Amino acid sequence: VLFSAAGVVFMNVHCLNLNDIRGFGRKKPLLHFVFLMGALGIGGIPLWNGYVSKTLLHESMVAYGTASGFGWVRIVEWIFLISGGLTVAYMLKLYAALFIERNQDQRTQERYESMRNYMTPVTSLVLGAAAFLLPVLGILPGIVMDWIADVGQGLMLLDKGGSVLYFSRESLCGAAISAVIGVAVYIIVVRRGLMSGKAYIDRWKPEWDIEERIYRPGIKWLAVGGSVLLRSCDRLVDWLIVTARRTVYKDAPLPHELEEGSAATHILGLLLDDGKEALNHTVCRKHPIRVSFEHKLALLRQELQENNTLIARSLSFGLLMFCIGMILTLVYMIWW
Repeated sequence: VLFSAAGVVFMNVHCLNLNDIRGFGRKKPLLHFVFLMGALGIGGIPLWNGYVSKTLLHESMVAYGTASGFGWVRIVEWIFLISGGLTVAYMLKLYAALFIERNQDQRTQERYESMRNYMTPVTSLVLGAAAFLLPVLGILPGIVMDWIADVGQGLMLLDKGGSVLYFSRESLCGAAISAVIGVAVYIIVVRRGLMSGKAYIDRWKPEWDIEERIYRPGIKWLAVGGSVLLRSCDRLVDWLIVTARRTVYKDAPLPHELEEGSAATHILGLLLDDGKEALNHTVCRKHPIRVSFEHKLALLRQELQENNTLIARSLSFGLLMFCIGMILTLVYMIWW
C-alpha cells in the first residue's frame, strides 16, 4: 500500500525529494487515508495489521528468553523495540511532509491542492480496498489473521498453535514503547538534526551513498557476469554435443540409402505431382513446374522433426517443463 501511494506521488510530481513533494497530500482525503492506513500498519500501532505480526515476534522473544534464561535475548528484544521505533519515526517524517506541512513554493502548493484527478478510478478502488483491509486484519486478528495462518499449517508441516492474546498488557506495552521511541526520535533527530529552518537536509555524504556505490554497480556486474556465465554454459553444452557426434558418436556409413519421407508425405506428394503433370500439359505448358512435391514434403517433414528434436533436448525446454511441473505440484499441495 505504501509503495503504491509513493507511486501515486511520483507519477504526479516526477520526483521523491521531500522538499519538492512537501504538501502534495493536502486536500486529498483518499490518498491521506491510504497512506495513513499503511503507515499505522507498518508502524505496529494497535488495531492495525502490523501490530499483530510484531506482537507475535515480540512475544516469542519474551517467551524464549523466559524459558531459556538467556540474558542476551533481552538485548535482542530491545533492539527489536528500538527498530520498531525507528520505523515510526521515519513514517512520521513522511506523513508530516506530505499531509501536514506546506510546500515552500506557494505556487507549487496551490497546484498540488488543485489536483483532482491524481488517481484513476481503478487505482483509487484498488488502493482504497487494500488500505481498508489493514485495520480489519488488525482489529480481528483472532478471526482473520489466525484463520489465514491455519490455512498454511498443513503445507508448512506445523501443528496448530494455541490462542494468542494479542491485546494483552505486555503486548500493548511493547507497542507503546516502540511508539514513544519513534516520537522521541522524530522530535529530537528529524526535526532538530535533519532540518535547517523549514527545509529537509541530507547529512549523508554523496561518497557514502550505498545505492550508487554498491547496489547499482553490483547489480550491473551481476547481470554482466551472469550473462557471460550462462552463455558460456549454453555454448559448452553445444560444443560437447558436436564434439561427441564427431568422435564417439560419429555416424557410421549407411549400407543403403534411407527412405525419404513417410507414407503420408509419399501419398500426398504423388497426388500433388500428378496434379503438377496435369497442369504442365495444359495451363503451364509454356512454363512447366519443375518442383518435386514428394521430395519437398519429405524435406519439410525432416526439418520439422529436427527442430522438434532440438527443442525437446534443449536446456530451456527442460527448465520450462520443470517449472510447469513444480507449479502444478504446488497448486495440488495447496488446493488438496
